[in-house]
Amino acid sequence: MARSTAVSARPGAGTSALLMRYTTVPLSDRETEVLAYLARLRYLSAAQVSEFLFAGSAVTARSRLVMTHRVLQSLRRRGLAAMTTRMFGGPSEGALYPVYGLTSAGWRIARTQDPAMPSWRLKSSGALLIRRALATADVLLAIARAARAHDGHALASWECDWQAARRLGSSCVRPDAYVVYRAAHQRIHLLTEVDLGTDHTLEIGRRFSRYLDLCEGGAWQAQIPVWPLVLVLAETRARATQLRRVCELAVARPPRRSAASATFRFATLGHLTADASVERAIWQVVGSEARVSLLADTPASLDSPAPVIPSGPEKTDGSILSSSIPRQSRAAS
Repeated sequence: MARSTAVSARPGAGTSALLMRYTTVPLSDRETEVLAYLARLRYLSAAQVSEFLFAGSAVTARSRLVMTHRVLQSLRRRGLAAMTTRMFGGPSEGALYPVYGLTSAGWRIARTQDPAMPSWRLKSSGALLIRRALATADVLLAIARAARAHDGHALASWECDWQAARRLGSSCVRPDAYVVYRAAHQRIHLLTEVDLGTDHTLEIGRRFSRYLDLCEGGAWQAQIPVWPLVLVLAETRARATQLRRVCELAVARPPRRSAASATFRFATLGHLTADASVERAIWQVVGSEARVSLLADTPASLDSPAPVIPSGPEKTDGSILSSSIPRQSRAAS
């Protein structure tokens, strides 16, 4: 069902009369939902948009493809989203596929729907920013798949980088996402850090030190009941091991902070996205060569009874607007 508020985005110079007329048509619920995802994650592929919208639903693969294409093309015609085709490196090196992001008009519309969004907008469409956005989305989708694979599990909520930094009460620590994963009657709080192999180890060490300082400072306790696990995702096993060793050096510097260091986990993006299970031992930890799982080896202080976490208004189908991945059961409209 279409929303009652008409879109009033101002088309740029050279926009046709047809587009100007089209932008006065109300946004559908799905279009609004995609705008919210793009506003938070910045860039998404069509396959990621499709999974965000329809994962866990009874919609067929063919129908997902058609409806996703229809929504994205509608947003492009309205001048709210743009498509770029780039060659990406990393695990999908050499892959050439379209990626979608918001235009300036789309960003303004998204801000009217969520006044808490920052007034600034990253204008760069460089390959590095796009790769990070796509990798972060892959992490969120993988965690959601893991939840659907286990009875009684759910991705309770997630927040993007600027939301996570605000919740942590920090201007110096900015994780890619903050996730609350529900396992039976417990919730596990997670911060995700995607590493693309571009930062020097000295900068990475300083970043780990900022996490340790923030953990011990306690400012995060105003909005988070327990200090989250910090999931560091690298593109290769060798890089994940290198990051673990850098973290060990940061922990060893005075003052030693072994308690906070126990919350770091290191794995590859490929391991996380390929295996929809939170019980597999794929994570390296500080001070050990052994691999652990997120559930069995979660510290007791983190694996606590489910606290009440503000997660946004719930929709009638049980999914959470803006701050979580919808798990829609409704039929295709």
